[in-house]
Amino acid sequence: MFGRGPSDARRFFVYSYQHLDDLGFLRAPATVFAEHYVSDQLDAWTEAIRVVLRDAGWEGDGDLQIMWFPPFVDVGMEDTYGTYAWVVKQNNNGTSWLASPVETRAGLPRLRSQALGAHGGSDPTTSAPGKGSKATSCARSTNCFPECEGK
Repeated sequence: MFGRGPSDARRFFVYSYQHLDDLGFLRAPATVFAEHYVSDQLDAWTEAIRVVLRDAGWEGDGDLQIMWFPPFVDVGMEDTYGTYAWVVKQNNNGTSWLASPVETRAGLPRLRSQALGAHGGSDPTTSAPGKGSKATSCARSTNCFPECEGK
């Protein structure tokens, strides 16, 4: 569903977004994990995702939930399954944080646009090494952009 195991969470792409107002489409992680017969992995995944989101700037409040991207929104593999992502809306300022096992660049350009603002304001794909936001945005353990891997 999310990868081989909770240790894969450190490879997730993390985005912040202002603001997700209607959370009615989000689901409780326990329900989703039960439907996929992996309830025994819920606690480990939840903790791993909390660490990844905190490293990216989430303040730790709000309820972790799960979002499903249908295949037609062009996120993840081109198949009939779709892609799951973790979502939490921060209580104090409404910032939403998303942790996805795949990059959302192609399918969700608006999300990427806001994420660029949250990670320094310039596109790390065009910033020269050591200039712009690339080094700053890559200083965390999360893969905010694939170009940041190993930074």
